[in-house]
Amino acid sequence: MGRDPIRRFLFVLSSLAVFDASGQELLVTGWTSRNVLKYDAQGELIGALVTRNGGGLNNPHSLHVGPDGSLYVTSVGGNSVRRFDLETGAFLDSFVSPGAGGLSGPTDAQFGPDGNFYVSSFNTGAVLRYDGATGAFLDQFIAPGTAGLQGAETFTWGPDGNMYLCDGPRNRVLSFDGQTGTLVRRFVSGGAGGLVDPHDSVFGPDGNLYVTSFGSNPVLRYRGSDGDFMDVFVSAGQGGLVNPHGLEFGPDGNLYVTSFGTNEVRRFDGQTGDYLDSWVAAGEGNLQAPIDLLFLPTKKLLHFGPVPSDLGTNGDYTISLATPGSRLAFVYGFETTFLPLGCTDAALSVFPPALVVFETADEQGRARQSHFLFPDLAGITLYSQAVELSNCRVSNVTKFEF
Repeated sequence: MGRDPIRRFLFVLSSLAVFDASGQELLVTGWTSRNVLKYDAQGELIGALVTRNGGGLNNPHSLHVGPDGSLYVTSVGGNSVRRFDLETGAFLDSFVSPGAGGLSGPTDAQFGPDGNFYVSSFNTGAVLRYDGATGAFLDQFIAPGTAGLQGAETFTWGPDGNMYLCDGPRNRVLSFDGQTGTLVRRFVSGGAGGLVDPHDSVFGPDGNLYVTSFGSNPVLRYRGSDGDFMDVFVSAGQGGLVNPHGLEFGPDGNLYVTSFGTNEVRRFDGQTGDYLDSWVAAGEGNLQAPIDLLFLPTKKLLHFGPVPSDLGTNGDYTISLATPGSRLAFVYGFETTFLPLGCTDAALSVFPPALVVFETADEQGRARQSHFLFPDLAGITLYSQAVELSNCRVSNVTKFEF
């Protein structure tokens, strides 16, 4: 294909590397304010995405974005999981109906590796599984009281594909097989490292497990391989932290923790645990008793148009959801791999590049790509991906089979 496309591709990479896409909007659930608040990349209030009791929301707990791009929020007081439009906050439906399958006190809800929907039922000490497309009850993934489970709090999927579930009343974290739901081990033993009433956990960039100790105020760290206690990552009360609940590593690599007792979100250094600042100030937006927090995923540019295999050498396809007037690079190649671009949450999957074509998005945020410069593609599989140069957003990968 010559050297020119490679040079142009390298130019794209060097251009992308100078942009900082680390800032992402943050959602926080308010337990007693009964809403979901949205904050910008500086922690300033944007507004209530879901207003008080919106969609019948009662004591919201966890929140997650589903594969359909909707927001799923557990309603503990309503024994259900509510679904909302992620952009407008409009109520869509009760994805899991009140009490379905014996659900009582849902504290967490996530889509699993198999595409189904898993919900922890705190009051029954169980994790229930629902159809990922319809929300219909399927079965008890973890039966009530398994391994003496008393209160099924939040859970996280580990790098090994297993489920790690906080058992708050027994001050421990249990590991369950991610496919069968059978107990693997008591990963963090009761009270290890001073753990009291664990409410949330997350595997950090270092591969270890970080757990909020709601009843004693620190954030504790456990070895990711075997659950042994490592250290107190955030000391009790550090930076004014009271009753730490939800935690998440942000796009800047730092640790964000909801301070239930002070109505704010605190930020700590992601490597040392040192206190940095109050990211969301106390009561900002009338936030009351914050529970969970979620950094919204960076919007992807989406392909639409004819099925790629039907395009042929003279076909076309279109990118949507780009910034109107923005410059886009369409990258074509013969393989897919993970290639970091120097931007948080952005990576190119097409490599090595065979061709790079530049287009400009129209006023609707769409850009059409309709010219293939290869003389003979019979029997060839080609991959394409688009990159918006101003903010590092990347599209999904489209596969062309000729």
